[in-house]
Order: sequence, then C-alpha cells, then structure tokens
Amino acid sequence: MTRLFILNTNQIKMITEQTVFIIGAGGSKPFGFPTGQDLREDICLNYHNKFLSLLNDVTGKWERDIELQRVNNFTKSFYQSKNKSIDLFLSRNPDFSTSGKRAITIEIQEAERNFLNSGMEFLKDDWYSYLFNRMTETMIRKNDFNRFNENKVSFITFNYDRTLEYFLENSLSNSFRLTPENLSDQLNKISFHHVFGQIGFLPWQVNEPTIYFGQKCNLDMIETIQKNIKIIYDYEKGVNEEIIDKIKAAERIYFLGFGYAEENLKLLKIPEVLSTGQKIFGTAMDYLEEEIKKTKFKLHGKWVTNFQNDMLIENCDCLTLLRKYL
Repeated sequence: MTRLFILNTNQIKMITEQTVFIIGAGGSKPFGFPTGQDLREDICLNYHNKFLSLLNDVTGKWERDIELQRVNNFTKSFYQSKNKSIDLFLSRNPDFSTSGKRAITIEIQEAERNFLNSGMEFLKDDWYSYLFNRMTETMIRKNDFNRFNENKVSFITFNYDRTLEYFLENSLSNSFRLTPENLSDQLNKISFHHVFGQIGFLPWQVNEPTIYFGQKCNLDMIETIQKNIKIIYDYEKGVNEEIIDKIKAAERIYFLGFGYAEENLKLLKIPEVLSTGQKIFGTAMDYLEEEIKKTKFKLHGKWVTNFQNDMLIENCDCLTLLRKYL
C-alpha cells in the first residue's frame, strides 16, 4: 500500500535553535580569501606594485614620492618584524595604521574580484552552500522565501570580506527570483557582525559607504573604506555589546576556521560569558591531539558539565564539521 506524505508548511524546520557562527580566516579560505599568513606574504611581496598602479591614476593631494616612501617603510618593517599577522604588527606599530589598513583593503577587494571571476567552480569544501541549503531545505514553494529570516542564526566574523553576505544574497535571490526589496527584507533580519569592520557595505545593507561586491575602487575611495577597518588595538574598551549578547543567548556555538587566539577570545569575553547548557563545536585543522586539548581548556570555563558532549573540537574543515553537527 502506497502512503502519501504531504508537507505541512506550518511545520517547516530550519535552524530552530539559537545558533552563532564565529568565523575566522580559515572560513573564507576555501573561497580564495587569504589567511593571516597569506595576507602577510602578499602585502610584503606585492603591495608596493599594487599601490603604485593605483597611484598612477590619481593627481592632486597624492604626493607620489612621499606616499611611495611610506609604502616602502611599511612593507620593509612588516617583513623584518617577522610578526605572524598584519593585525599584530599594526597593534605594535600604530604609526603604520593608515598604510596597513590601505593594504588590507586593496588585498581583500582584489580577492573579491577574483571570487567573482572564478566562474562555475564546484568546491569540495563549500560550506557556504551546505549552510544555505540547510537553511532552506524545506522551502519548497516560491513564497516560502519569506521564512528565511526565521532561521535562528547570527554570524560573528573576524574577516573583512563580505563573501558570506554576498553568497547568501546571491543564492537566495536566484533560488526564489526575489525583488531587491524582498531580498533586503530577509537579509537585514539576519545578524552579521564584523568584529574588525568590513570593506564597505553591500547595497542591501543599511550602512555606508556602499561598495558593490568586487567593485574596483580608486585611492580616494580606498581612503574612505579603510576607515571602517579596525584591528585589535582599536578595541581597548571591548567590542559592541550586541556581539556579546548573541554569544550569551546562543544554544549552539560553531567556531569555523578560527584560530582561537587569546586576544580574539578575550574580545568576545570567552569563556566568561559562556553558561551551562551551551554546546560548542569547532574546527581545528591540522591540530595535534594535545593542541586540541589546550584549545578546549581555553574555551571551557566553569560551565562544562560533560567535556566530551558539550564541546566538540575536531581536526576537520568547516564543511565536515557542519555536516556532522549542524
């Protein structure tokens, strides 16, 4: 006897537990964006020529020789410092803040353009697609799109790029052929927090300046954008309390491509803000067993009641972690 099952759209199940994704540089790496080490190498080796190319297109207030000398001083000092990241270097050398933030902006914008120009690639570790399909897997009819914002998710990212926002925008728009108004209404109800700022805002976002994904900017625009970029020394008083509140309220917390640096955990007030009953999942690519144990102790606080079940940190990529535990 054949049984017919009819989907009740009033019982559509998406991500129904309060879920926070905390994303580090490794989260954007599968999509062609640099890790801290990649960014260091590219700035040291290539920033001078990229800046020179932009400088050739401007006149007026830009004093060529002075600007190039600043670039040379910055890249030489950064290289010789052997500091592992641009953030750490600028924290120790705030006099290079403008040069460093310009360099970050130029590098990330170039990565966005490369992402757009990559064509139809099918990435084996495409966790963005997995997450989007998880958030929409029971949205069968065209009008089901208006339930997208009912997913109980928040994103806290330490990255400057807007790839995740762009990806969700593009995927949602093409899945349901949405008008810009419907798209904006859905996405603006999802929380995206860039701890260290971002290289401009997409058209559907409410902040300024508006910078299209992959847009090529001149030096004057880069000057405007770089003012949105923050690094660790800009946060002596801590981050926006809304970020802390999202972590406190979460039932599930996922660390994706995150390095668990002490200074970044301190910014998020972890483990102090964690509480009994929260579950933590995290990637730890290429970590040794002992390094994973140390990471767990960094995170655990007094709230852990079951160390094996309440905190799962594994040597795997973002996609594998989500497939197992989301």
